[in-house]
Amino acid sequence: MRPKKVLLIVHRDEETLSQLCFVFHIHGYRTIPCADRELGLRNFDSSVDLVIAGFKTATSLDKKGIKFKTMVEEMKDRISRVPILLIASEEDYNSGALCAADAMVLTSCPVADLRERVRVMSARKRGPKSGRAKASIRLTGSKR
Repeated sequence: MRPKKVLLIVHRDEETLSQLCFVFHIHGYRTIPCADRELGLRNFDSSVDLVIAGFKTATSLDKKGIKFKTMVEEMKDRISRVPILLIASEEDYNSGALCAADAMVLTSCPVADLRERVRVMSARKRGPKSGRAKASIRLTGSKR
């Protein structure tokens, strides 16, 4: 049996958060729900296969007045290989305000399309991880 993919879901709206967790749990994903930015950053580590973040606008402020946009940038700084999918409003989607994320979908996106996007983005690529330096071999002492 293959291991379940781990999704970190960060959303301010509790109802939407529970709906997203339910949908992805039913389809075989392990979900880690986070209701705010700080909890999302605390739960973000190398075991996470994909981050799904949703909020009203890029400039939405959490309870402490910190922009959610900085959460995406901090996650990318920590572990850049983990893809981040944003569920954004129409104005953020059109303006490209959230360019640190790997992909964006509209809040009006159908659940089936969202599931397919997550499936494609969470698929692990085979081969060496990007960012790892390739070993170069230098032969010395051989004269031809």
